[in-house]
Amino acid sequence: MTIESPNGELPAPVGGDPGAGRMGMWLFLGTEVILFAALITACVVVRLGVAGADGGGWPSAAQTRMNPWLGLANGGILCLGSALVALAVRSLSAGDTDRATKRLIAALAAAGCFLGIEGYEVTEKFGTGLFPGKIGEVFPEGAAEAKRYDEGPGLAWLDRLKPSLEALGGKEYRLITGKEKAAVPAGPAQMLDSVRRNPGKNLAYEILGSIDKGEATPSGAARRVFEANEAVRVSNTTADAENRFREPEIPVPPALPHGNLWATCWVVLAGLHGIHLVAAMVALGVPAMAGLLGRLGPNRLAYLKNAGLFWHFVTVAWIGVFLVVYWG
Repeated sequence: MTIESPNGELPAPVGGDPGAGRMGMWLFLGTEVILFAALITACVVVRLGVAGADGGGWPSAAQTRMNPWLGLANGGILCLGSALVALAVRSLSAGDTDRATKRLIAALAAAGCFLGIEGYEVTEKFGTGLFPGKIGEVFPEGAAEAKRYDEGPGLAWLDRLKPSLEALGGKEYRLITGKEKAAVPAGPAQMLDSVRRNPGKNLAYEILGSIDKGEATPSGAARRVFEANEAVRVSNTTADAENRFREPEIPVPPALPHGNLWATCWVVLAGLHGIHLVAAMVALGVPAMAGLLGRLGPNRLAYLKNAGLFWHFVTVAWIGVFLVVYWG
């Protein structure tokens, strides 16, 4: 049974128990807490389990190109959204539907900004190969896992690496080894000295040479790529103090210790959180649309409070995601 509203508002249900709806939302949020807690704990256990003195610990934020400032900015955006939702609830409680609608729309805009930043990060990581299954694995010297990697998934990564090496220093390699003749002859020793001074060309020269000799393995090439980019990164930390130019990162498919594990944790946690944020946007979009149509009234207050609880949960969940994914 419903009661018709004279001002055109949506009909209010009769006989409903707002307290029961509130309890249902808390029970639902309890299951969501268990879900996120389980996944975050699993990622933390994996991260602690691979840490050690073998040179193959968990990748740092710098190695994975994760910008903690973007993560903090997204946290601030979600907190702003939570404040706006709380104010919208207060406005609707006071009967100010216009202000409640504006605050809901502002909260949705904040969520859109969050998703825009996350979309940028996903696009950047995908473009550079920092995605599950696309990162070269770096193992400790003599690790048994390296042999399995070399005979299986590592072969695909090595195939992706070869064109990058060819573009970096393939011509110089062929000229130095005599496989190709230069229009203007130059001494191989002089050319090799020039190649050795360039991190990218030196990397290409070494790995292409091992490929030609039939000695290249995916794990060995991955370690060389990792060590070369680490040397560039460490060198760049003192570039400003020494008044010299920063070296660009070597443009090859990335290789990191436990890189694919890190990427899996990032995709699962950030992806799951993003899905929940979209769900929260849909939940708040319903009263926001009702407000734009002039149909938002006190009869929607219980619904808005429950949707607001879900939004606040999504905001808090981001703290755990940030600490696991961005902090390193």
